[in-house]
Amino acid sequence: MIPVMIHPAAIFFSPAHPLFSIFKFEFIETKPDFLAIKFIALERFVDRVDTNHLHSGFCTLILDSVMGGSVMGSLEKMQPIATINLTTQHSSRAMLDDYLICSANVECIEDQIAIVTGQVTRDENGEILANAVGSFMIGTRATPLVSTAGAN
Repeated sequence: MIPVMIHPAAIFFSPAHPLFSIFKFEFIETKPDFLAIKFIALERFVDRVDTNHLHSGFCTLILDSVMGGSVMGSLEKMQPIATINLTTQHSSRAMLDDYLICSANVECIEDQIAIVTGQVTRDENGEILANAVGSFMIGTRATPLVSTAGAN
């Protein structure tokens, strides 16, 4: 029997993660250097009640997390990463209850720096809401999201 490999993002996107603890999502594609998730836009991110538009920062936040998850999947061994730079272009805003897809691809890794591209689209029609390019440092020191046994 061939062992089932779990994408490292499945571990990172846990109930202990500040963002992924508050909404449901599903992995729709996982490859070592590519990650795509599907989720629904939640009311807590709405900033214009009259239009039900989500704050544009929501797409930036989800892109940062999914792009980082794609970096983790491309590594031979798990190690901490940190966002160095993230540039996001927004073409439209997500709306409350939209089904969205966020995908990210690791373009290259050189000198412990990963270059990643990503986008957020509406699942219904493929409309691109935001795209991004970012760089991530590999092997940084980090405080774990989940406390270790015996720690307070």
